[in-house]
Amino acid sequence: MPFEDRLAQSMRDTGEDFAPRDLVGLVNGGVTDGRKRRRRRNVAVLGGSAALALVAVGGAMVPSLLNTTGAHHVAGPAAQPKMSLTASAKPVSDGELAKQMIDTLKGLLPSGGRITDATGRWVMPGGRMLAPLASLVYDDGHGASAIEVGLTHNRPGGQLPSCANPAYAPNDVCHTYRLPGGAWLYLDQGYEYPSHGYGTKDWHATLIKADGSQIDVDEWNAAAEKGAPVTRATPPLSADQLRALATSTAWRPLLAALPAPKPIPPRPSGLGPDGGAILRTLNGLLPHGVTGHNPDSQSGYAEEQLRDGKAGAGLIGVNVQLFNSSEDAGIVSQLFAGATTLPDGSRMVVRQQAAEKGGSGAVQWVVDLIRPDGERVVAQEFNSPRQGVAADRSQPVLSIDQLKALVTDPAWTKLV
Repeated sequence: MPFEDRLAQSMRDTGEDFAPRDLVGLVNGGVTDGRKRRRRRNVAVLGGSAALALVAVGGAMVPSLLNTTGAHHVAGPAAQPKMSLTASAKPVSDGELAKQMIDTLKGLLPSGGRITDATGRWVMPGGRMLAPLASLVYDDGHGASAIEVGLTHNRPGGQLPSCANPAYAPNDVCHTYRLPGGAWLYLDQGYEYPSHGYGTKDWHATLIKADGSQIDVDEWNAAAEKGAPVTRATPPLSADQLRALATSTAWRPLLAALPAPKPIPPRPSGLGPDGGAILRTLNGLLPHGVTGHNPDSQSGYAEEQLRDGKAGAGLIGVNVQLFNSSEDAGIVSQLFAGATTLPDGSRMVVRQQAAEKGGSGAVQWVVDLIRPDGERVVAQEFNSPRQGVAADRSQPVLSIDQLKALVTDPAWTKLV
């Protein structure tokens, strides 16, 4: 995943510092068909596990990547003072830091290769935000390869790197390692479009050190991430070389020059409980004979594939949110217009429709419930193993009545 993509998440983080003007718009959208990879969904990033799940007007859910790939965040504004990379007390300019990004990357590549199109950046254009980046094209005689490195600091409590759900990246070879000193390393050898299993390959390493500093390295078997023909069978750096580049001590001075990350702002209304707790609750409520596979979760959201012993698999996703009855009354009234009121005062909306993300024969069934105390539980199910692909069976695994029983179960009230 290119550093610019990971930067998008950081820009969203910055937006959390301000109250949204249109919260209905914020919770509007459909469930994505999965991040290109875990780090592109979550990452988080600037850029891992699952999808950011915000429920839409009309009941659709938005998982990550919002993935690929742990929460990675770009550090604060460029206006903060910079640390010198030498013994001198003189501050180092953005241009000098950008040049050191390039020089450090060049110095860590195998010797003898031809390097072209080298560029570096310490801040975004206009100095708006810290975004250290170095990229170049490297040719070892077997074809050109784009290589890119980005630096950042994770906020305290950020997600660690993790491998993509096999449902979304079935062709990746991915491992996560705990290193001496408390660092975590994520190595993923996959494709730019993981579900395809062909075309441009994207091999990636993420190192998150104990102090929260992070190094992201990408290499492709083409001269550019997108829009360039494949030039070689695989990217030039092996897994061991990719690991060595990401873990090199040569990055330490540049990491030290990054300003500390901003504290995480309070969670806005509408976001839900821990995704792992949602997943455990979901699995505890599945009917006898139905099993979950390839689970994924993030705050407020969990999803997994379902099987019932018959041919084909389906996908289910569950959002759990808590709305403020006074502050969010307008949003709730729009979300549940025309809802059925249950004996306990809860309101429920049921929809059966063609899958929003397409796929031959694919359908999605949604049961959306809000309780009098503001807790909202939405279950959305597909007759396909993931979104945007053809149906794998004639109907979703759970019936509408089973979805209703699932969302109305009192087990969800223990999560908020």
